[in-house]
Amino acid sequence: MHEIIEEIIFITPKSRYETMALLVQYYTKQGHNIMQASAKAESNLRFFCEDVQNLINYSTKENVACLYNSISNSVANINLNYFIVKEIHSELKKLSWQVFEDFCAALMKKCFGASSVDITQRTADMGLDFKGFIPFKGRLSTSPFTYIELYGQAKKYLGNVGRGDVDAFTAFANRQKRDNTYPAQLFVFCTTSDFIPSAKAEIIKNHFVSINGFQIATLVFQETGKAGIEAIREFL
Repeated sequence: MHEIIEEIIFITPKSRYETMALLVQYYTKQGHNIMQASAKAESNLRFFCEDVQNLINYSTKENVACLYNSISNSVANINLNYFIVKEIHSELKKLSWQVFEDFCAALMKKCFGASSVDITQRTADMGLDFKGFIPFKGRLSTSPFTYIELYGQAKKYLGNVGRGDVDAFTAFANRQKRDNTYPAQLFVFCTTSDFIPSAKAEIIKNHFVSINGFQIATLVFQETGKAGIEAIREFL
């Protein structure tokens, strides 16, 4: 449903739609005449509003841009920046895997305040693509209390990241454990695509951080306010 509504808004972009009118357009595009579309819109209005609100809540939780800013029975407020984020994501997927690794290192610096982020050897990285440090400091502190060790994997894929890639990263993480010492460590897995359910479950189980392609694109837009390849170049 939302893919078709997205097409409608893309063709006639407005930041504010009457909710009923938007639904009528949707059902008309589905092949119904205007009377049928109006009846279906009226009977499904409540369901649609609840579905959109769930989508907004999910997007907020996942730190991704959402097509909708807010929804009510009368008005749907649209986030037109959503289409800019989609464009950034499209350009992100065009990067080579080598450039994507460099990009992720820069992402850690610009968006998360990491320092001394280095790219590992391009081959035989044993599950590691970049490493660095994230300062642990108060908002007004003059210097960090300590540094969190940062280890990252960057995967440029057309399909979603599978369990095998996450298992390799988990094996690498296990090798970073040290007897009788307790260093603060953070393990981050970035991808241009997304994660299959079993890979995502393994990431959560190991308390790693996963950042998918659309989350990255959202971060890039938030950081730069720019569109397309121009936004990505800010990180290269």
